[in-house]
Amino acid sequence: MSEVKMESAFHILPHLQAKGPHPAYQDKLALFGQFVGYWDMQIEFFDKSGDSLVRMPGRWIFSWVLDGRVIQDVFICADIRDPTRVAEGVRRIGTTLRHYDPAKDSWRAVYLGATSGDLFVFSVKPVKDEIWLEGRDGEAALIRWTFSDIGADHFCWRGTISEDGGQTWHLEQEMFGQRRA
Repeated sequence: MSEVKMESAFHILPHLQAKGPHPAYQDKLALFGQFVGYWDMQIEFFDKSGDSLVRMPGRWIFSWVLDGRVIQDVFICADIRDPTRVAEGVRRIGTTLRHYDPAKDSWRAVYLGATSGDLFVFSVKPVKDEIWLEGRDGEAALIRWTFSDIGADHFCWRGTISEDGGQTWHLEQEMFGQRRA
């Protein structure tokens, strides 16, 4: 294997990571750039009637990637069926890439749940003092993920779903983040 191929095969992280936002779009990138860092999460899942299914801690790490044009996160928590299971290989883990498109002056995000198998594509928009990520769960359901109560060291995130075209929304998950670093 050539030296170039070996480097790209085994050392991708230095090429993925960025030191900060791309200077040309720094103001626009602040929408999600404000979350860059390490967050301790308190997570709660709900059933369709609104009753709590499980509460557990988690971690959410946001970072600059791809020449500072993208914010990527890694979200980690226990298996909701057994919150004591947090070891690598049995935990829930996923990642989101959030990309600002200067040509369209808009954001898009893609989420991959490595353990759930979920793959969602979102349009993103600021709504008053919140950030809404909107997409579809399959063909029928609409999903909205909302960041709210955003401060330098805290935020709230809610995952909601609508199975009637947006007429009603059901809370599936709620998380409160506290900045660690």
